[in-house]
Amino acid sequence: MDNDQSQTSKAARKAMEKIEAEFHKILARSPDLKPIENVFHLVKKSLENEAIANNITHETFQDFSARVLKSLENLSTDVIDRTISSLSSRVDAVLKARGNRIKY
Repeated sequence: MDNDQSQTSKAARKAMEKIEAEFHKILARSPDLKPIENVFHLVKKSLENEAIANNITHETFQDFSARVLKSLENLSTDVIDRTISSLSSRVDAVLKARGNRIKY
């Protein structure tokens, strides 16, 4: 549960108790359960490394946008597929951690 009203209303709680659902609080908007956050992190690291390697300290919005697009295009589909495929193990890990942050 992440405190969304659809999960915390009296009707929802009563229905979940009726089926004896096990409750686990999770962080709202948990990045552990959003593989796209890992992809964004990889792009961010790529941009940072490129800026350091090329001594980029200032750039126009157009130049930055072009670098972002290039970083996204250079990200292999294999990396994206592996990130998406890890979702079931992420869910298991979050459940095992009782909703707390995990290593992802």
